[in-house]
Amino acid sequence: MAYYPRIICNTNPRHKHQLTLCEGLPPYKCNGCKEYGANIGYCCSSCQNFTLHEVCGAYPDIYVHTFYPDHEFRFRKKTRLSHKCDACGEDLRGFVYEAPTGNLLKPLRFHPLCIALPTSLNYGGHKEHPLRLIMDTGGIFSCSRCNENKSGWSYRCDDMACRLRVDLNCVKVDNHALSNHGIASMNHGSFKR
Repeated sequence: MAYYPRIICNTNPRHKHQLTLCEGLPPYKCNGCKEYGANIGYCCSSCQNFTLHEVCGAYPDIYVHTFYPDHEFRFRKKTRLSHKCDACGEDLRGFVYEAPTGNLLKPLRFHPLCIALPTSLNYGGHKEHPLRLIMDTGGIFSCSRCNENKSGWSYRCDDMACRLRVDLNCVKVDNHALSNHGIASMNHGSFKR
């Protein structure tokens, strides 16, 4: 399959070589955040199999999220210790956005793909109403897509008769069309390039 470059990023501080935005990519594990991707990403022609998600390669170094308007999230190449994403609850294994809080022991940390998710979206087979991103840090819910009990942020339909609710992991898999490639989770499983 051919890769079609769109944009060349000559001075990307997240990699030592020139990166090119490529389309039509097979599934890959992002060398930045370590989550899966497909279809589009920044590729390095000098390094074999080096690919970053579009977000991991081009998002700003400082980001302010809608849910935390008083916090500046700073890009970090890696966390010092083992941590989980405060949005999806999955392990952080690479690139991360981090913001200090009043509790110095517990800054907020997010995967780049989680911090970049829109506050509302039209989701797959549920085109009747947009789903809204909600920050639920307390309860357990059943994901309407995978039917597993989940916690953390999710997308929910505001129509009370609908009750559709989808966890972030499923949304990220679907947004990147990874299920078309046999990938059901952003962090788990394996495949060969």
